[in-house]
Amino acid sequence: MNELLWVSSIPLAYLLYRGTKVTYNDVIAYYRNKELDNLSNEKFTEKVKIIGVGGGGSAIVEYLSNKYPNRYDSIILNSDKKALTSKNVTNKIHLEKSDDFGCGSNTLCGYNLINDSVIEKLKSFINTDKKVFIFATLGGGCGTGSVKALSQYLPMKDLDIQYLLTTPFTWEGLKRTNRANETIEFLKNNNAKTTIFSNDELLKFGNMSIKDCFNKQDEDFNKIIGLITNAKNI
Repeated sequence: MNELLWVSSIPLAYLLYRGTKVTYNDVIAYYRNKELDNLSNEKFTEKVKIIGVGGGGSAIVEYLSNKYPNRYDSIILNSDKKALTSKNVTNKIHLEKSDDFGCGSNTLCGYNLINDSVIEKLKSFINTDKKVFIFATLGGGCGTGSVKALSQYLPMKDLDIQYLLTTPFTWEGLKRTNRANETIEFLKNNNAKTTIFSNDELLKFGNMSIKDCFNKQDEDFNKIIGLITNAKNI
Protein backbone atom coordinates (compact mmCIF):
# COMPACT_ATOMS: atom_id res chain seq x y z
CA MET A 1 0.00 0.00 0.00
CA ASN A 2 1.38 3.41 -0.91
CA GLU A 3 1.69 6.48 1.30
CA LEU A 4 -1.75 7.88 0.49
CA LEU A 5 -4.25 7.91 3.31
CA TRP A 6 -6.88 5.22 3.04
CA VAL A 7 -10.39 5.94 4.26
CA SER A 8 -12.60 2.83 4.38
CA SER A 9 -10.05 1.10 2.11
CA ILE A 10 -10.23 3.86 -0.53
CA PRO A 11 -7.21 6.15 -1.09
CA LEU A 12 -7.68 9.76 0.01
CA ALA A 13 -6.46 11.11 -3.34
CA TYR A 14 -9.20 9.16 -5.10
CA LEU A 15 -11.90 10.43 -2.74
CA LEU A 16 -10.77 14.03 -3.15
CA TYR A 17 -10.42 13.74 -6.92
CA ARG A 18 -13.88 12.24 -7.27
CA GLY A 19 -15.40 14.84 -4.97
CA THR A 20 -16.34 12.50 -2.16
CA LYS A 21 -16.97 14.24 1.15
CA VAL A 22 -13.87 13.73 3.28
CA THR A 23 -13.71 15.13 6.79
CA TYR A 24 -11.14 17.67 7.86
CA ASN A 25 -9.90 15.17 10.44
CA ASP A 26 -9.27 12.54 7.75
CA VAL A 27 -7.06 14.89 5.79
CA ILE A 28 -5.21 16.72 8.53
CA ALA A 29 -4.59 13.71 10.74
CA TYR A 30 -2.97 12.03 7.78
CA TYR A 31 -0.68 14.92 6.96
CA ARG A 32 0.40 15.46 10.54
CA ASN A 33 0.80 11.81 11.46
CA LYS A 34 2.67 10.91 8.28
CA GLU A 35 4.77 14.10 8.34
CA LEU A 36 3.97 15.05 4.77
CA ASP A 37 4.50 18.75 5.34
CA ASN A 38 7.09 18.67 2.56
CA LEU A 39 4.20 18.23 0.13
CA SER A 40 3.57 21.97 0.49
CA ASN A 41 7.02 22.54 -1.03
CA GLU A 42 6.57 20.07 -3.87
CA LYS A 43 6.98 21.65 -7.29
CA PHE A 44 3.82 21.69 -9.36
CA THR A 45 4.41 20.83 -13.01
CA GLU A 46 2.28 23.82 -14.04
CA LYS A 47 0.38 26.66 -12.42
CA VAL A 48 -2.97 25.82 -10.89
CA LYS A 49 -6.03 28.02 -11.44
CA ILE A 50 -7.84 29.01 -8.23
CA ILE A 51 -11.01 31.09 -7.81
CA GLY A 52 -12.11 32.77 -4.59
CA VAL A 53 -15.80 33.59 -4.19
CA GLY A 54 -17.12 36.03 -1.58
CA GLY A 55 -15.15 37.52 1.30
CA GLY A 56 -13.91 34.27 2.83
CA GLY A 57 -13.06 32.58 -0.45
CA SER A 58 -11.19 35.69 -1.58
CA ALA A 59 -9.15 35.69 1.63
CA ILE A 60 -8.06 32.08 1.09
CA VAL A 61 -7.05 32.76 -2.50
CA GLU A 62 -5.19 35.93 -1.49
CA TYR A 63 -3.15 33.95 1.03
CA LEU A 64 -2.31 31.13 -1.38
CA SER A 65 -1.47 33.34 -4.35
CA ASN A 66 0.81 35.59 -2.28
CA LYS A 67 2.49 32.76 -0.37
CA TYR A 68 3.01 30.68 -3.52
CA PRO A 69 3.09 33.14 -6.46
CA ASN A 70 4.79 30.65 -8.79
CA ARG A 71 2.24 27.96 -8.07
CA TYR A 72 -1.12 29.65 -8.58
CA ASP A 73 -3.00 31.79 -11.09
CA SER A 74 -5.84 33.38 -9.17
CA ILE A 75 -8.99 35.41 -9.52
CA ILE A 76 -11.49 36.57 -6.90
CA LEU A 77 -15.15 37.60 -7.02
CA ASN A 78 -17.07 39.68 -4.51
CA SER A 79 -20.04 42.04 -4.36
CA ASP A 80 -18.40 44.07 -1.56
CA LYS A 81 -16.34 46.51 -3.63
CA LYS A 82 -14.29 47.81 -0.70
CA ALA A 83 -13.35 44.30 0.43
CA LEU A 84 -12.56 43.29 -3.14
CA THR A 85 -10.32 46.31 -3.71
CA SER A 86 -8.41 45.65 -0.49
CA LYS A 87 -7.26 42.18 -1.60
CA ASN A 88 -3.75 41.80 -3.00
CA VAL A 89 -4.84 39.71 -5.96
CA THR A 90 -4.29 40.79 -9.55
CA ASN A 91 -7.45 39.42 -11.19
CA LYS A 92 -10.75 40.58 -9.72
CA ILE A 93 -14.40 40.60 -10.71
CA HIS A 94 -16.77 42.97 -8.96
CA LEU A 95 -20.20 41.34 -8.74
CA GLU A 96 -22.21 44.45 -9.45
CA LYS A 97 -25.56 45.27 -7.91
CA SER A 98 -27.43 48.43 -6.92
CA ASP A 99 -24.85 49.25 -4.23
CA ASP A 100 -21.23 48.30 -3.57
CA PHE A 101 -21.86 46.36 -0.37
CA GLY A 102 -22.00 42.65 0.33
CA CYS A 103 -25.05 40.39 0.20
CA GLY A 104 -25.34 39.98 3.96
CA SER A 105 -27.15 36.69 4.57
CA ASN A 106 -29.09 36.79 1.28
CA THR A 107 -27.93 33.77 -0.74
CA LEU A 108 -30.34 34.62 -3.55
CA CYS A 109 -28.42 37.87 -3.95
CA GLY A 110 -25.17 35.95 -4.42
CA TYR A 111 -26.81 33.51 -6.81
CA ASN A 112 -28.27 36.22 -9.05
CA LEU A 113 -24.97 38.09 -9.33
CA ILE A 114 -23.44 35.27 -11.39
CA ASN A 115 -24.60 36.48 -14.81
CA ASP A 116 -23.43 35.68 -18.34
CA SER A 117 -20.74 38.37 -18.20
CA VAL A 118 -19.21 36.87 -15.03
CA ILE A 119 -19.26 33.36 -16.50
CA GLU A 120 -17.53 34.54 -19.68
CA LYS A 121 -14.82 36.32 -17.67
CA LEU A 122 -14.21 33.17 -15.64
CA LYS A 123 -14.08 31.01 -18.75
CA SER A 124 -11.55 33.42 -20.23
CA PHE A 125 -9.48 33.15 -17.03
CA ILE A 126 -9.63 29.34 -17.06
CA ASN A 127 -8.84 29.31 -20.79
CA THR A 128 -7.66 25.85 -21.85
CA ASP A 129 -6.84 24.54 -18.36
CA LYS A 130 -8.47 21.24 -17.44
CA LYS A 131 -8.69 21.75 -13.68
CA VAL A 132 -9.77 24.62 -11.44
CA PHE A 133 -10.30 24.95 -7.68
CA ILE A 134 -13.07 27.16 -6.30
CA PHE A 135 -12.99 28.37 -2.69
CA ALA A 136 -15.86 29.71 -0.61
CA THR A 137 -16.68 29.97 3.08
CA LEU A 138 -20.32 28.97 3.41
CA GLY A 139 -22.96 30.51 5.63
CA GLY A 140 -23.21 34.08 4.35
CA GLY A 141 -24.81 35.51 1.24
CA CYS A 142 -22.37 36.25 -1.57
CA GLY A 143 -20.07 33.22 -1.58
CA THR A 144 -22.76 30.79 -0.47
CA GLY A 145 -25.17 31.85 -3.19
CA SER A 146 -22.61 32.37 -5.93
CA VAL A 147 -21.12 28.87 -5.78
CA LYS A 148 -24.60 27.45 -6.37
CA ALA A 149 -24.86 29.42 -9.60
CA LEU A 150 -21.30 28.52 -10.60
CA SER A 151 -22.09 24.81 -10.21
CA GLN A 152 -24.84 25.25 -12.78
CA TYR A 153 -23.34 27.65 -15.30
CA LEU A 154 -19.53 27.31 -15.20
CA PRO A 155 -19.01 23.63 -16.14
CA MET A 156 -17.32 23.12 -19.51
CA LYS A 157 -16.39 20.02 -21.45
CA ASP A 158 -13.30 18.30 -20.03
CA LEU A 159 -13.02 20.85 -17.17
CA ASP A 160 -12.56 19.35 -13.71
CA ILE A 161 -13.97 21.77 -11.12
CA GLN A 162 -13.13 21.10 -7.47
CA TYR A 163 -15.01 23.04 -4.75
CA LEU A 164 -13.07 23.47 -1.50
CA LEU A 165 -15.57 24.82 1.01
CA THR A 166 -15.76 25.58 4.71
CA THR A 167 -18.78 25.38 6.97
CA PRO A 168 -19.37 27.85 9.83
CA PHE A 169 -18.37 27.52 13.46
CA THR A 170 -21.23 26.13 15.53
CA TRP A 171 -21.29 29.33 17.57
CA GLU A 172 -22.15 31.30 14.42
CA GLY A 173 -25.69 29.99 14.72
CA LEU A 174 -28.12 27.57 13.15
CA LYS A 175 -29.16 29.90 10.31
CA ARG A 176 -25.65 30.11 8.90
CA THR A 177 -25.19 26.35 9.32
CA ASN A 178 -28.47 25.66 7.53
CA ARG A 179 -27.51 27.95 4.64
CA ALA A 180 -24.20 26.12 4.33
CA ASN A 181 -25.80 22.67 4.41
CA GLU A 182 -28.44 23.66 1.87
CA THR A 183 -25.73 24.84 -0.52
CA ILE A 184 -23.72 21.63 -0.07
CA GLU A 185 -26.83 19.62 -0.92
CA PHE A 186 -27.46 21.85 -3.95
CA LEU A 187 -23.92 21.27 -5.22
CA LYS A 188 -24.27 17.54 -4.62
CA ASN A 189 -27.44 17.49 -6.73
CA ASN A 190 -25.49 19.22 -9.51
CA ASN A 191 -22.80 16.52 -9.33
CA ALA A 192 -20.20 19.03 -8.16
CA LYS A 193 -16.98 17.69 -6.64
CA THR A 194 -16.81 19.08 -3.13
CA THR A 195 -14.40 18.77 -0.23
CA ILE A 196 -15.93 20.18 2.95
CA PHE A 197 -14.07 21.54 5.97
CA SER A 198 -15.73 22.38 9.26
CA ASN A 199 -14.35 25.50 10.92
CA ASP A 200 -15.06 23.82 14.26
CA GLU A 201 -11.96 21.72 13.61
CA LEU A 202 -9.86 24.87 13.96
CA LEU A 203 -10.73 24.93 17.65
CA LYS A 204 -8.50 21.88 18.11
CA PHE A 205 -5.41 23.92 17.28
CA GLY A 206 -5.32 25.15 20.87
CA ASN A 207 -4.17 28.60 21.93
CA MET A 208 -3.41 29.94 18.45
CA SER A 209 -4.77 33.28 17.32
CA ILE A 210 -7.70 33.10 14.92
CA LYS A 211 -5.44 34.47 12.17
CA ASP A 212 -2.87 31.73 12.74
CA CYS A 213 -5.64 29.11 12.74
CA PHE A 214 -6.93 30.27 9.37
CA ASN A 215 -3.39 30.47 7.98
CA LYS A 216 -2.83 26.86 9.05
CA GLN A 217 -6.08 25.92 7.34
CA ASP A 218 -4.92 27.71 4.18
CA GLU A 219 -1.69 25.71 4.25
CA ASP A 220 -3.75 22.54 4.46
CA PHE A 221 -5.72 23.69 1.40
CA ASN A 222 -2.40 24.06 -0.41
CA LYS A 223 -1.41 20.50 0.50
CA ILE A 224 -4.73 19.10 -0.65
CA ILE A 225 -4.42 20.86 -4.01
CA GLY A 226 -0.97 19.31 -4.30
CA LEU A 227 -2.38 15.90 -3.50
CA ILE A 228 -5.15 16.17 -6.09
CA THR A 229 -3.07 17.68 -8.88
CA ASN A 230 -0.27 15.15 -8.40
CA ALA A 231 -2.53 12.10 -8.07
CA LYS A 232 -1.89 9.68 -10.93
CA ASN A 233 -4.14 7.18 -12.66
CA ILE A 234 -7.28 7.85 -10.67
